[in-house]
Amino acid sequence: MIKTLSISNFAIIDYVEVNFDKGMTTITGETGTGKSIILGALSMVLGKRADLTVFKNPSKKCIIEAYFDISKYNLKTIFDQENIDYENETTLRRELIPSGKSRAFINDCLVNLETLTKISSNLIDIHNQNEMHTFFNSSFQFKFLDSLSDSFDDSNTFKVKFLKLKAMEKSLENLIKINDAGIKEYDYQKFLYEELKSLDLNKDLLKNLEDEVNELSNIYEIKSKLSFCIDSINSDENGILTRLSGIISNLTSIKILTNKVSNYYSRINSLSIELKDIINDIEKYSESLDYNPELLDIKNAKLDKIYTIFKKHKVSSIDELIEEQNKLSKVFFDKNILTKKLD
Repeated sequence: MIKTLSISNFAIIDYVEVNFDKGMTTITGETGTGKSIILGALSMVLGKRADLTVFKNPSKKCIIEAYFDISKYNLKTIFDQENIDYENETTLRRELIPSGKSRAFINDCLVNLETLTKISSNLIDIHNQNEMHTFFNSSFQFKFLDSLSDSFDDSNTFKVKFLKLKAMEKSLENLIKINDAGIKEYDYQKFLYEELKSLDLNKDLLKNLEDEVNELSNIYEIKSKLSFCIDSINSDENGILTRLSGIISNLTSIKILTNKVSNYYSRINSLSIELKDIINDIEKYSESLDYNPELLDIKNAKLDKIYTIFKKHKVSSIDELIEEQNKLSKVFFDKNILTKKLD
């Protein structure tokens, strides 16, 4: 609070010292007795621009000093920032020289008007008639109440704890975001892994699947060609086996005449036996073929899924997919780590 205001050579005042006690101080007087001059001098010492017409005696300098008790204002940090000596009883002084120069001091430290204004704005407020906006400023209201209740220390303690609480809330918010993102990543990785696992990946999967699709898509053509092969080999009239049988019969009849034929007989007979086995296998395979559109759809769907997964993982082979599956099985997000931090 302001304690004393001294004014020298200002307007109509030679010298006056005004003391302010605790509580409310009222200055009264008729018009022209100097009430506004006192407020003008106070504004000057608080940092208002100098008016060189204010000298009562133009040959002397004008000095205005204001003494404040700031022990409860908690302003040491601001003083330190401005590199000014802090004192509980602080003095502001403004000197106006007739040559037009102006100097400002805080606790006898020379300062510029910007610094003077910054410090003084925390010491006192001057309000004109009908000017009420400062009273509605929440920052002013809090400072006023803290000052009135002598609770600056408690206020500062609360501020520190409040800021710590806000920092913890922000940290918790970030952890929750990380946790949520981690869970999403975990779920996505798990989905990718289970998707690959459901394919029962092995190095021959794609080739076998493509063969099965080709077979199921061409059943009728395959059976037709196999039927031609069977008839060509196994026909009673002109089949290969029938003709081989005639050849074997002729070789049998002449091998007693020459030993050289025995080798031919053995080879052709082996060929006949092998051909019978082959035709037997062909017949079994042909009989096993049955057009199944439902199975074809299932195989095509699985094949399409593999091609889609190739694009998703940006790979081009089953071996690469197997490698991706192995990687995914090892890098699942550990939800327990963040859960402990959140607790």
